[in-house]
Amino acid sequence: MKIRFLIILLFFISFTYSQNSKQLVDQSIIFLKNNDNLKFDQTRDKVWGAFLKENIPYYNNAIENIKKKQYPDAFKNLDSLISEDYFIDTILADKNFSALHHLGNWKKFTHQIKAKKSKYNNDVRLKLLEVQSKDQSIRLVYQELKKTYTDDNDLVKSAREKMKKIDLESADIVAKTVNKYGWLGKDKIGKEANETLFLGIQHIDDLAVQSKYLPTLKDAVIKGDAEPWHLAFLTDRILMNQGKKQVYGTQKIMTKNPETSYIIPLENPEKVDELRKEIGLDPLNDDLQEDGLSWNLEDYKKDLPRIEKLYKERVEMLSKNKSM
Repeated sequence: MKIRFLIILLFFISFTYSQNSKQLVDQSIIFLKNNDNLKFDQTRDKVWGAFLKENIPYYNNAIENIKKKQYPDAFKNLDSLISEDYFIDTILADKNFSALHHLGNWKKFTHQIKAKKSKYNNDVRLKLLEVQSKDQSIRLVYQELKKTYTDDNDLVKSAREKMKKIDLESADIVAKTVNKYGWLGKDKIGKEANETLFLGIQHIDDLAVQSKYLPTLKDAVIKGDAEPWHLAFLTDRILMNQGKKQVYGTQKIMTKNPETSYIIPLENPEKVDELRKEIGLDPLNDDLQEDGLSWNLEDYKKDLPRIEKLYKERVEMLSKNKSM
């Protein structure tokens, strides 16, 4: 499902907001403006859950099925939803599905969820889901601010600082989890929590931490406890943070100005789609088109001097900032 890639893409991607999540984002920004940190945190942390409900087809299809009294189809969509571990802690109390409670299949559905959860380390799973929610919620708020304001705006700076703080906290929780239990597979903590292990390492602005856990992630992929695309994204992120060329084309710099937006230089541009296919990623052009860019090998080679110049400037700027 395409929604999974939100957790590792940069922030300037267009997603669907319904009124609910958009309202929560807007309210969060108001509290940020008013320096009301408590209400900001409380409101922001609701954003991700609302966003998921609006963007996962199974959830919305089930609601539409209920409106049309297509109850067997509603249960099929709910089965698909929990098969990917979405909302298994909240769906039984979700009022959107109360019309199904009197039906015989609801009891079966309830047993399915309880059986699924009984196989998991739920203390770890729930802690990691909280990490994911905070990580993604602040990025959705930050993304919305970037639509209106430049990087030097006080609101953007404030949101960015909050995001860095969350990333540090997330990486600490993930590191302690991995150190204690190893890289837990989705059979132990569920799909969403498993992806959060990767998320916490991917988003930390600390090359030493990322490099430390890269071998652990590689081993987890071999054992089937992590997805190959997790490894691809972390590999490229580490290479980018080292100022080197990336392998899989997962990292790009997006700004409001197309002239300063670019894909991080590639080690082997001729084979990038072949490499992406091996780890289950879509062709590079499909990925870039979502960001308003495109991929063509010849065009990339022609544009490479501009890309390398921008990339060098970025590396030098980051190096200067870290030394200050």
